Amino acid sequence: QRSQLDVLFDKLNVSSGRREEFDKQIVTLYPAHVRPFFKTLRSAKRFLNALSTRLPVVIDEVYLLDFVLLEVLRLFVPRVYQDIYDNRHYYIPDWTWEETFSSPFGYIASSDKSKLSAKIEEHINDLLSDEPRAESIREILETIFFVRVKDTGVQHSGNFSAEVRGKRRLTHPESFPKYFVLSVPRGAIPDKVIADTFATWTSTPDASGVIQRTFSDYKQRGDLLKLADSIVVFLNEMDDSIVDPLLDAT
Repeated sequence: QRSQLDVLFDKLNVSSGRREEFDKQIVTLYPAHVRPFFKTLRSAKRFLNALSTRLPVVIDEVYLLDFVLLEVLRLFVPRVYQDIYDNRHYYIPDWTWEETFSSPFGYIASSDKSKLSAKIEEHINDLLSDEPRAESIREILETIFFVRVKDTGVQHSGNFSAEVRGKRRLTHPESFPKYFVLSVPRGAIPDKVIADTFATWTSTPDASGVIQRTFSDYKQRGDLLKLADSIVVFLNEMDDSIVDPLLDAT
C-alpha cells in the first residue's frame, strides 16, 4: 500500500533514485525513532500538511531524508529545532572559511578536536535532558548531522565536504540556510539552475557552443566563479557526453 508520502513525492516528480535512497534510510529509523512522534492521526495529518506546504518550495535544493527529519523536529520538538538554527556551530562543521570565522569556537586544531567533541556532547545532553523522547531525538540528530553530532572520530577530507554539498545535505554550511528560510540565499546560484543547465548542455547538438555562451553570460553578470564552483560540486550529476565539450569550452 502506497503511503501519503509516496503520493506527495509523485506530485513533486521526485526521481526514482532519490526515492529509493530515502526509502532505504527511513525504513531503519521510522519504527523506533520517528513513529513515536505520531501518536494520533491528527499529528500525522499535521505533519503531512506541513510537509506538503514546505517541501515543494525547496524540493530541488534539499536532501529528502534531512528535510523530512528536520520537519519532524520543527513540529514536535520546536525547542530542538530552534536550537539547531540558533546554535548552528554545534551541528555543522566549519567546512567554509565563513563558518570558521563566525564560529564561537574559532579555529580548531586537530589536537583539540576531542575538546570540541566534548563541548558538543555537553550541549546536546543539556538540550535533551528533559525530553521524554531524548533517545529518538538524538538518533535523528546523529542521522542528520552525522559529522558533528555523531562524531565517529573519522577525519574527513575536502573531497568529502564537496560530496556532502553535492548531495545537498543539511550538515553542509551552504545548504543549511535553505532548510530554514525555504529559499536560496541571495546571490547564490540555485542547485536547480545548475541541474537545468546540465540538462540543456546534454540535450543540444552544439554542446561546446552552448557551454561557451553560458560561461559568457555568467561572466557578464560577474558570477562565473560561482558557476565554476557549482559545476565542481555537481560533477557527479554531469552526463559523460558533455565532459569533452566542457573541457573544450574552458
